Amino acid sequence: MAEHAAISSADILKKFAQNVTNPSTKERLESLNDVALCSSKQDLPENAVKGILKYLVQSVGAYQDAKSRRAVLKIIQILTKAFPAVVVKNTAIVLSSKSSLQTNVVNASHSLSGESLYALAWICVVLKEIYRNKAQVPSDDIKQLVSVQCGFVYGALAAGNKYISKAVYKKMVHVFKSGDKVPEEYGQMLQNVEPSMFVLSAASVLMKYLYNKRNQDLITKLKGPFLEIFVKHLLGSRTKPQIQLLVSCKDILRHCSHDDMKGQILPAAQKSMLRNPEVILESVDYLMSGLSLDLGQYVTDLSKIIGSQFGSKEENTRQEAAHAFKSLAEQCSDHEAVEKIVTHLFAVLNGSEGKLSMADQRISVLQAIGNVSKNAVSGANTLQNLSTNVSENFLTLLQSEVHEGTLVHALQMLSLWCTKFYTCVPDKLILWFKKALSLKTSTSAVRNAYLQCMNAAFQGDTIPQAVDLIPMLIQTVTKASGQANQSNIVAEGVTASCLLVKLSLVDIQAESKMGPFWSVVLDAQKQLFINDKFLSQVGDDVLMNVVTLSERLILEYPQKMTEKISKPYYGALIYCLTHKSRPVRHHTELTIKRLLSLLGGTSISLALIAECEELLSNQKFIEPELFDTEKESTVEQLKYIKPIILTRAVMTVSYVEKADVKDAEAIAKASLVPAHHPCIVYENKDTWTEIVAKLKLDCKNFVRKHLSECLKFVMTGKDLSESSKNAFSCLVRIAPDIVLPPMIQYVSRLLGNAELTVITREEYGIFLTPSGELFDKSMLEKFEKNDDSKQANIKRENKLYSYAEQMAEIELRKELDKKKGRSVKETKPKLTKKQEEMLEAQREKESKIRSRLTE
Repeated sequence: MAEHAAISSADILKKFAQNVTNPSTKERLESLNDVALCSSKQDLPENAVKGILKYLVQSVGAYQDAKSRRAVLKIIQILTKAFPAVVVKNTAIVLSSKSSLQTNVVNASHSLSGESLYALAWICVVLKEIYRNKAQVPSDDIKQLVSVQCGFVYGALAAGNKYISKAVYKKMVHVFKSGDKVPEEYGQMLQNVEPSMFVLSAASVLMKYLYNKRNQDLITKLKGPFLEIFVKHLLGSRTKPQIQLLVSCKDILRHCSHDDMKGQILPAAQKSMLRNPEVILESVDYLMSGLSLDLGQYVTDLSKIIGSQFGSKEENTRQEAAHAFKSLAEQCSDHEAVEKIVTHLFAVLNGSEGKLSMADQRISVLQAIGNVSKNAVSGANTLQNLSTNVSENFLTLLQSEVHEGTLVHALQMLSLWCTKFYTCVPDKLILWFKKALSLKTSTSAVRNAYLQCMNAAFQGDTIPQAVDLIPMLIQTVTKASGQANQSNIVAEGVTASCLLVKLSLVDIQAESKMGPFWSVVLDAQKQLFINDKFLSQVGDDVLMNVVTLSERLILEYPQKMTEKISKPYYGALIYCLTHKSRPVRHHTELTIKRLLSLLGGTSISLALIAECEELLSNQKFIEPELFDTEKESTVEQLKYIKPIILTRAVMTVSYVEKADVKDAEAIAKASLVPAHHPCIVYENKDTWTEIVAKLKLDCKNFVRKHLSECLKFVMTGKDLSESSKNAFSCLVRIAPDIVLPPMIQYVSRLLGNAELTVITREEYGIFLTPSGELFDKSMLEKFEKNDDSKQANIKRENKLYSYAEQMAEIELRKELDKKKGRSVKETKPKLTKKQEEMLEAQREKESKIRSRLTE
């Protein structure tokens, strides 16, 4: 009997070896289930266990279905329970090569991280069984398995996928919860494995778990060894660490104290930045953002090691340096520390770390100065003083800089600081605004950047200070009106108008000076700032200004924005809401949500839905996968809008929060057909029902209540558009018992028309003939036969042939050409006036028949 069982086990394992990579899920599941039963036998030889593990490792990357993966994990669990020492040792051996492969991947894909997650699940099952059952396993074997596990944790996190990252944490937590002492034992094991930066991935997961469990004692105990690994193997690395590894280290860095910063981290960072700055700079950036310390006391040291990188010729290094200053500023709440950073950066700009000969180098420093505005300083007065000091430094630069690109970028960065003027705008800055706009050396782009800066500076309590600038701003708008074909000049007018709209609310005197401005903005014929040509020519910043201007006009001046005047502004909002640029769409979406949340939001929503419907009527449906940007013309590329963008636009304009039932029903009716355009149905066929649900209406009750209005677009007696067909299908799907009876009556009435049964074959042929063409061509053929113009003035080709023979030869050539598929040039017969009248009468007769049959 035992011999039979042994033979059976051997047969099962042999079959398993053959079917482990079988593409048939059913067959391999049978084999896996048989192996699971076989594995539970205590008398299974050690070599058999090794063989099972050796073959199971092929499932990593091969099994994509959940059933097969669960079956493998079940076998692992059974084997670990029965043969813990053998499984731990051999699992580490069979998976070590795959773990090493994960640590060598530069840009991990979603699928590769998924494979790592599956392998990690395998190891977690083994460790969980070991710790839960307190199995006697050599510590060196467990250490080797944990080392392999670190590679898979790193590999699973490497793609940066939030769902995979959550799954990693969940699986590791199952291991930590398998015993009271497990987190401490696991932390000790991480210290004993071969040190490398990849150990930090597993260490970060453990520290995150301990932080969530508020186990401060164990955190304090483990923090030191993990920081030592971070400093030695990550900050001391000679290769650039992967971003996701740097991100995960924040769970370790958040527990650092000032002593750790002074004693370990800062000296190591300074040393590494001197040796390999281009390799370690990004690590220093993530280091600063991961700390939960105020870095004010370290700004001098950190600014020096980071600021020296702006002289690099590598653009990527300069960008990393600029972003690192943002991370540093975000960790500084002391205004004096922030001011030290800015002072140091302006010194770098002036050559303290070496002359910056390239414009791109200077622009990178300016970007860093702008990034420092994202600091953690609080208090209106403190920020006001800080921004005033920074603006004075900018003024010195603006007065001497001559390069257009550098000037524009400097003004963009100054704008970020100008938003922090809470009490007043410095007089020096206002005087320079007046002077700079009138300088002959200021180009259109520079003037527009100054106007944008003024918009940022004058807001809230500081708006009255800009009253003296009104004449200059109106002059800019008037100039734009006179040069409507110059998009850059018109762009200046848009930016100036944004400020003028704010100023017109200040006092009556300011409003009285706005006559020329209102005549331009409210001109529904010219549409200076919102015509399609202008919108298609300008960049993202200008489009955002158009959106801001439209919002101000619609919100603050409803009495001026009549239906005729406001319509093109609503059209401009829809254009920007469906624009290819994501920042433009996001800005417009936020603006529309603000407009719809206010009193009267329903009327704005209905106006925007109407503009959406107009846009959709000109939108041709092409699947994104089939849209070839190389083959399509530039015009087609500009017109084409992705279905997902259109769907989001319709959803945005159709939602009014806290709308009453009457308003919600009006929006639901207006959005019914637009929400069923082929482009939107392709992306989400339930768009309309989702809109109705968000409006807190019941679809079926809505259809019952407004049945006649819902079917109005169907019962037209005309050919239905694709949108109407899709909308009708949706109504039938929602409430067939309500929609179908009246529809069947309507169709029966149409088909019950007695005239339908007396249609002749000739009349049907006329119906199929395109409008403007004749179906009965017998009259035309008769006229052609009697037409002698074709036979007149024919030159005799040969004296040997008679005239009749020559004409016969011409006809024969025509026949042969027709048979060979060649085009034969036909000349229209010259008709008399009477013949033309007869043909026109025949066309009129056929047109009436066609109209009757179409109906």
